[in-house]
Amino acid sequence: MEAVLPRRNVMAGLSKDFWDGAERIALECLAHPFVRGLGDGTLSRERYIRFIAQDAFFLDVFARGFAAGVLRAPDAAGRRMFHELQAGVFEELKLHASVSQELGIDLAKVVPMEAARGYTDFLLANALTGGLGELIATMTPCMALYGFIGRRLADEQSGEHTYTRWIETYAGAEFAELVRRMETLLDLYGEGTGGESDRYQRAMQWEWRFFDEAWRGAE
Repeated sequence: MEAVLPRRNVMAGLSKDFWDGAERIALECLAHPFVRGLGDGTLSRERYIRFIAQDAFFLDVFARGFAAGVLRAPDAAGRRMFHELQAGVFEELKLHASVSQELGIDLAKVVPMEAARGYTDFLLANALTGGLGELIATMTPCMALYGFIGRRLADEQSGEHTYTRWIETYAGAEFAELVRRMETLLDLYGEGTGGESDRYQRAMQWEWRFFDEAWRGAE
């Protein structure tokens, strides 16, 4: 049963305002050669393997962020929403496990690179400190960005290729619903503070660094 969120101090459009403020970075992510390679199928296997391994590490920590949301939400409907979103991450991790097996990646032996470590440290630092809105603002860009990239790459596709499955996952209606729920939580619990806006921007910057390091490798 879908959670019915209570009417509280909802700032209508806060998630849109934060997205608009970070859209330049989102467009830079879309234009990054790693993402372009995903879109047209030219991304090297080596870079994709590096990305999947690092992303699986990140998502495991991301799920812990939702657990913190369950703990901190002040009402049952909010706690249920965080729980449902965490379940979505676990489904995403199943996809990563399947792909990792196909690619020969041992997820138990993944060593986080600088971007994955920095991003997850940033996430965990906000999991139990500061306001609930700051935690949500830290987590929302990941989901909003992947939904945006998935839709844009799907619109540009002219035929199937190696990474079509990845694109379809993030362009699909199921993931779009998860993004909607995440942004609903931000609209509901966010207060529109400078701290929340800063965390949203910084998370989006970490997303760009994540793609860039997957492209370049450790240097």
